[in-house]
Amino acid sequence: MFLKYEFHGTKLKELKKEVTSLLAFAPDPWATCKLIDLMQRLGVAYHFGEEIDEALNNVLKETVIGDLYTTSLLFRILREHAFPISTDVFNKFRGRDGKFVDSLRGDMAGLLNLYEASHLGMHGEDVMEEAKKFSAEHLKSSLGKIGSNLAFQVQQSLQVPLHWKMPRIEARTFIDVYQKDDSKNSILIELAKLDFNLVQAVHQQELKELAT
Repeated sequence: MFLKYEFHGTKLKELKKEVTSLLAFAPDPWATCKLIDLMQRLGVAYHFGEEIDEALNNVLKETVIGDLYTTSLLFRILREHAFPISTDVFNKFRGRDGKFVDSLRGDMAGLLNLYEASHLGMHGEDVMEEAKKFSAEHLKSSLGKIGSNLAFQVQQSLQVPLHWKMPRIEARTFIDVYQKDDSKNSILIELAKLDFNLVQAVHQQELKELAT
């Protein structure tokens, strides 16, 4: 095990340095949050705690207006890291009656992110309960009409939202999902695989030691 870490240690450091640069030079708040989301789901965010906090502090300094996908992602990532963000960011997606507008029902990626964000609502934030109900309803009704990769992610989310998942289990599943994404980042994929295998090697060695 120790030789394995020694052998791969240099490559691990190189990949971490490259990901740090990706985060530091992300072109806008949406790209920053998307990258952090990927890092979390791929199981490597724990390497970059200080860098993520610094990046999100910078996000808070900017006035940003986005679509349902990006707004929901921004809300979730900031809430997950205990940064302040109001549910008012969702007001532009609601009608005068307070309901989410029907025109959103065709935005599957946006609805998926809204559903995930809804689980970060706090007591008394009725808009997040409405968001959960609205997004879940339309995601379920559209499962047979969307691509297999997105459909798989929707099914997984409806079963167990990201906020409730075990990070290492999610990492193993999402590595396979993300590899099929045409826009995947090869650096993140390589780091995620290497990190997962090294962590797994540690756990296997610990089990052997406990068994002897």
